[in-house]
Amino acid sequence: MSPGASTSSDPRGKLRKLYDRIQDTGLFIAPEQDIKFGIKRSININNNGTEKIDLAKEGYNSSLLFTMLTGILKHGNMIYFGPPGAGKTTAPEFVGHFLYDRSMEDIHRATIFCHPEQTQELMVARYSLADLMIGEEKVLVRECMTSPIKILDEINRLPPGKLSILYQLVDRGFTDYGDEVVRAGDGPMFMTANAADEGNYPLPKPFLDRIGIATVATYLNPCYLGLLEQRGNEQLNGGIEKLLDISPDQKFSMKELELARHQIRDVSFSGNELYHLIHFLAESNYCFKAGISLEHKTKSNAQFKKPGKGLCSDCHYFSGTSKGASICYETQEGISPRSYKSLLLYSKAMAWWRGKKKVDMEDLEAVLPYCTWHKLTPTDKAFEENSFFVNDRSGFASHLFEKSKQSYLRCKEFYDLYDTILQTAGQVLASPKKESVALLQDSIAKHLENLKKIDSVSKYPIAVTLARAYNMLEGKNA
Repeated sequence: MSPGASTSSDPRGKLRKLYDRIQDTGLFIAPEQDIKFGIKRSININNNGTEKIDLAKEGYNSSLLFTMLTGILKHGNMIYFGPPGAGKTTAPEFVGHFLYDRSMEDIHRATIFCHPEQTQELMVARYSLADLMIGEEKVLVRECMTSPIKILDEINRLPPGKLSILYQLVDRGFTDYGDEVVRAGDGPMFMTANAADEGNYPLPKPFLDRIGIATVATYLNPCYLGLLEQRGNEQLNGGIEKLLDISPDQKFSMKELELARHQIRDVSFSGNELYHLIHFLAESNYCFKAGISLEHKTKSNAQFKKPGKGLCSDCHYFSGTSKGASICYETQEGISPRSYKSLLLYSKAMAWWRGKKKVDMEDLEAVLPYCTWHKLTPTDKAFEENSFFVNDRSGFASHLFEKSKQSYLRCKEFYDLYDTILQTAGQVLASPKKESVALLQDSIAKHLENLKKIDSVSKYPIAVTLARAYNMLEGKNA
């Protein structure tokens, strides 16, 4: 049983038992524990120390765990990348079956099997032919829209024009057909994408930005051939149905799903973890060469030339010139507000999964790579520094956060003072007095002057926020 599993009938305990059942019965064979907590020992398996295995107190398979957590969420969405036959589709099928008590036939009927000839009528809705014949337009909504478990299989086989039909559906839970808005029912959405080949298309960045979490499914570990054979024998004998059949007390009710969502919402962030995340996002999103004014120094403003050697080579914050080096030069694009939401939500879900009321640094570190890697393009300089980043993009995202954590330690006192100023500003604005307004404005000006001591682009959003607070106080002082 997984560490921390509850013996009661609470939804968290049920979900953890379900995770164990899916693995132990071989429904989803996932021995790779690429999410680990409490590393107890690292063992080198070669002589130069470049290949090691970590032994941990707690470990999970990312694809299976995030399938479970996304399955619990009311409007979560997730994508699996990887080769054919790696279990990308079966993971959400089994989780959907157990969490929402849907038969495999119902799940298959609601699945959109993507290919170049798919149409809006086949995926989303269609007009009733009988009503059209009498001059009326009645929209018949497809099963995928109403099902609590939605799977879009091999989504990168849709050409860009067809994929555009799904943008709002993935992002906001609705699409349109004719003059009608078609809303999807509550429940998670899962997408699969095979590795690039002649039969599919690259997924555009605006589409990937709409997806909250992403994992890469791997080929089956050959050491588990015996378990695969056992599962094959059970399928030949019809035994797979027995593995899918669980007792009523193991099934989830809508009340339990809502309780789980409520418990996840109640998980909180401490100031330390939140400011670590703010610092990482600031270093990822801001760029000295993107604009002249401080407000324009963001990668969203770098529309004509992206960060990399050409733009960054003569910049102070480029590696080798800045003390400690900011991570700003390592990614071409920044991290969007959609990712902010995913980072907050999945960090809370991870803490909840582990039985905690607050998100700690381990939870944030575990979630961050999977919320961001599929949206970030490393620069040429990043590839030069570590050639593994060409393929291991979640490892790249982990590297960025680890590097940002180190620079945060050099900036912590400024974040502490910034937090104090914001809290004081809230109090002063609620009950403004001329003397207190003037004192706070003076404190803001001094803090802005001290930002020159921060050797990181993370000071830009602090400066912009403090300037706005100063201006708001100026209005109270008029």
